[in-house]
Amino acid sequence: MAIYDITFHPAWWHKRTGVSFDKKFFLNPDYRIQADMLMRRFLFENFPEIYPSESYMVQPRPLIDSDLLAGEYLQAQLLGCDILFTDDNLPEVQCAHLTDAQIEALSVPDLDHSTVWAMYKKQVKTLISRFGHVESYLDLCGVQNLAFALRGQELFIDYYENPRLAHHLLTVCTQTLIAVADRLRQYTSHISTGVSSILGKTAPQAYLTSNCTVDMISADLYETYLMPYDIQLAEHFGVFAVHHCGMHCERFAPLYRKIPNLVWLEAGAHSDFHAVRSACENSWLNLRYSPQNLLGESIPEIQENVRSQFSSASFEKRNDFTSMSCVGIDVNTPDQNVIAFCRAIQDIPQ
Repeated sequence: MAIYDITFHPAWWHKRTGVSFDKKFFLNPDYRIQADMLMRRFLFENFPEIYPSESYMVQPRPLIDSDLLAGEYLQAQLLGCDILFTDDNLPEVQCAHLTDAQIEALSVPDLDHSTVWAMYKKQVKTLISRFGHVESYLDLCGVQNLAFALRGQELFIDYYENPRLAHHLLTVCTQTLIAVADRLRQYTSHISTGVSSILGKTAPQAYLTSNCTVDMISADLYETYLMPYDIQLAEHFGVFAVHHCGMHCERFAPLYRKIPNLVWLEAGAHSDFHAVRSACENSWLNLRYSPQNLLGESIPEIQENVRSQFSSASFEKRNDFTSMSCVGIDVNTPDQNVIAFCRAIQDIPQ
């Protein structure tokens, strides 16, 4: 059986369980732990084919954020972005649209004097005192993701018209990512499953960066502006992974291959998985299945597509370096489609 993972959209959780994802979910550990147990109990009772172990639902977990969701916000919040919290969506980063002068003045936040960081540090301390350890599922964000949240679309103009300003912003973003991750590593060695939860089953020691917005630029721009910062992250953390949820991971895979210490790569749905595998044959490859496809396809179509996508990404006709996940499953997706997806992967030999 190949390794797989599924993650539902908050609207799905809110409709099916009533869990609210407003501020209290992220800032109140008591509410979050109870919600987490409710969510896992729901999975156990409604998808026994996927979650067959009763122990999965009964044990409280000392978690910061959640591995049952996927969304990034903390680093942007630390650098001044407003965050919109709602009952049925992920925390939504409000673009700061920083001016040139504001970027010039931007610096890495002092976490020791940050009121935002203090809220999360307090939760960590509380959970450690209660459980003896903490599980962090905070999303580690990505360099351009964070820069885009701060600057907006002007960032892409800066690449051509103001390279010095762009590099200053990307440098601050990179150093902020490192500062946050280093703090988290003081409490737990596994810090990346908030980016993509399947990493916990495949490469838990890796540092995973989120390159969600990289598909918005050319491979040449990535090599010039962003790759040096990904290399900084890779060299700093030693075991490196890249999350690329865009549709054209194959355009960047030959460059990702050159990043030192790369052990794991996640390729977005509709990427050319064969080309990605060919470029990064020595790295674990996680394939993203489109939640939109899962919503609309028939069960036979899901089964065939799972098989063909694994086949296209196979490594010497083996699947032991390949896994698959579907993230952000829509609220209207039929349960039988979710079950069919998981069973199709369970039929893939490892």
